[in-house]
Amino acid sequence: MLKATLFLLFFFFTLFNHANELNQFQQAEIEKAINLALNDIETFFFTITKRFDDPILMATHADYAHFNRVGKWQHHMITSLAMVIHQPITNKTPIDFYENQRKAAVSLFFPTDREVSLNEKLLVALANLKGRSQHQDKLIVIRHFPGGPPEIEVTELVPYIIETTYGDYEELMVFQSLIQLPETKAIMVSHVSYPFLEKDLKEQYYQKYEYIYLNELKTIGIDDRAYQIWQKNRPASFSPLLIRGLLRDEMGFSGLVIADGLLMGAVDYKLAEMKGVKLKGIQYETIKNEVLLGLTIVYSGIDFNLIRFSNTSRQYLANYAQENPYFLQCLHQAFQRCLTVCQDYRIPYKISSHPNEKEMIDFLFNGPLLSSWTDSWDRGGETHQIFRKRFLYYLYGDPKILNSGKYFYQLMQKIDWSILEKAYQKNIQSRYFLSQ
Repeated sequence: MLKATLFLLFFFFTLFNHANELNQFQQAEIEKAINLALNDIETFFFTITKRFDDPILMATHADYAHFNRVGKWQHHMITSLAMVIHQPITNKTPIDFYENQRKAAVSLFFPTDREVSLNEKLLVALANLKGRSQHQDKLIVIRHFPGGPPEIEVTELVPYIIETTYGDYEELMVFQSLIQLPETKAIMVSHVSYPFLEKDLKEQYYQKYEYIYLNELKTIGIDDRAYQIWQKNRPASFSPLLIRGLLRDEMGFSGLVIADGLLMGAVDYKLAEMKGVKLKGIQYETIKNEVLLGLTIVYSGIDFNLIRFSNTSRQYLANYAQENPYFLQCLHQAFQRCLTVCQDYRIPYKISSHPNEKEMIDFLFNGPLLSSWTDSWDRGGETHQIFRKRFLYYLYGDPKILNSGKYFYQLMQKIDWSILEKAYQKNIQSRYFLSQ
């Protein structure tokens, strides 16, 4: 009985301390410390971005992908999951690999994705983007729309399905806020599937952006049954509802839209479902797959993808554009956006003053942007560790916070970070939006 009483006293004493750890500071002191920490984050990403020569950087994460990654990225770490994951999984499926990553992150004193709120995620993403964008010769790409947990990385292997409706999908807030900044000029779309999100958008956007091209696809052999297979649990990068409807119409984004790498398992899985479908005039499966991808991403609203297509596929797409006016309209939109990027970021290109369909297809699927991009470091947990370290250092004035990981982590665990939400929101507005 005595032990139980002492335990409860200790529990409530600890809880009280945690809840009141920041009460010794004035709100103005907390907001000032946040601002100083954000200065450091902006400087950090400005410095990192100096290292890269390519004008297009796949950089700022608005989602939680790679969040708990520690150490050097090694591709076999994710591909080893193929031994245990053979079929589509949902956001309700626990994956031991990612739980172990969270434990590894904690062992290095990183906050995990489950500890970092969307407001803190947004605040640090804003600082990341602002810092990088000081290099005006760089196009910084926000990724991966519409968002998700670290587990979305399994799209390298298999489809990942997020079963959340539009009204409940809070991560859209991060993208919506970033889109309001003039620095947000490019967004990468993931290969994650969002069937419930699409269902909620269908009534408003299906007739406008999807039904309109079904008759065009039928001219090459994609009937209603085949299209239903292609449409079911499709990647976001294949969805005009998410890209043209949600991202462009509702959220107001007018910049460049990029597909995540097309040589990924989630894409291969969808292509395999179409194995029995024949396309008019195509004999080989590899060409059929390229044509399917080319048609789908142009129709969906993707401007730029990261792989080169064969000349045979490009010629087929050009011929298709000549005969199908809506596809030609979508192609022209994508071409104009990619051309603008080349002009704005001084990427060398050759194109006639009035390009025909083949020239536009070549520009998109074998053109200068494909050799003008690179990935840049952006592991979220490590970035948030830097932010939290600097915040606590400026608040307490104790250099030990910066020099001792264990000391920092012990202090971090004492803080009820949820009470900072209002301060985060105020800093988001005053620092990044009131000046717009």
